[in-house]
Order: sequence, then C-alpha cells, then structure tokens
Amino acid sequence: MAPYVQKLNIGTRPKFLYLEDELMEWFTEARSQLKTVTRFMIQVKACSLAKKTSYQSEYFDVKNAKFSRK
Repeated sequence: MAPYVQKLNIGTRPKFLYLEDELMEWFTEARSQLKTVTRFMIQVKACSLAKKTSYQSEYFDVKNAKFSRK
C-alpha cells in the first residue's frame, strides 16, 4: 500500500449475506473435491439458492435479483 493512501476501499457490502455465505461454502466444498467451478456454475447455483423459501422470506427482493457472472 502506498504511504499516501489513507483508507482502502473494500467496495459495497453483500446484499444477500446468508445466500452468499452458503454459496461460498458450496464453492469451497467443490474445490476441496478438486472439481472445476465456472462462473456460470456459480451463477446457476446462486439462482437456485434464491428460490429457497428461507431466502425469499428473509430477502424480499431476491426474486428480482440478477446474478451476473462478475
């Protein structure tokens, strides 16, 4: 880090925190089994997790979310 930088920008906070935590657990489990995980697979998994009733009751706008590949 450069000495003139006062604060690091960590970006925006996750909108669907628990969904992202479960997605990260799935990702680390798949990688520990030496499986290939693509961006498309992560996108599909996020969409399938968003269809769970537990996430739909907790996050009201998860139905309208667009899970991008980036």
